Amino acid sequence: MSLNRSDGFFTSALRVPAYAEVEDWLLADSAGYDYSGSKSEVGMKEILRTAINEAFLEASAARKNNDVQAAYLWLERAHIIAQRMPLAHARSHWLMLKLGLQTRDWREVVGQVPRIFAALLFSRIWVPVGNTGRARVSAFSVMPLSADLQELLRDD
Repeated sequence: MSLNRSDGFFTSALRVPAYAEVEDWLLADSAGYDYSGSKSEVGMKEILRTAINEAFLEASAARKNNDVQAAYLWLERAHIIAQRMPLAHARSHWLMLKLGLQTRDWREVVGQVPRIFAALLFSRIWVPVGNTGRARVSAFSVMPLSADLQELLRDD
């Protein structure tokens, strides 16, 4: 039985995707999100996707430079912006888990596991606005937004 796809994701029968392919797929949520509605609504979603991607890229750069605090700040920003997009939201928790592994912060690692599943299941139902997503913060705490995030999320 062969499950080949033309885009190369599966190249042999029942092959398990490589880690990088899965991570690329998680990022694809922001590109493949179902946007229906007015043109201005679609434009707003594009602005959110751009902000999320910027935060993920900055977090990655900070992580590679061993600037753990900056990496967490960028991931927290990505989390706040992505809360209504299940895959991008889960990706922010996944990257926090990876950063916790890198720094051997076991509390962060253990705390991110249920948050990943909750992000996938509940992002479209209810989210605590402004919550940074870290394991040291209650997953149910609503937190104040900075002025730039208030403006960015105004119509979301």
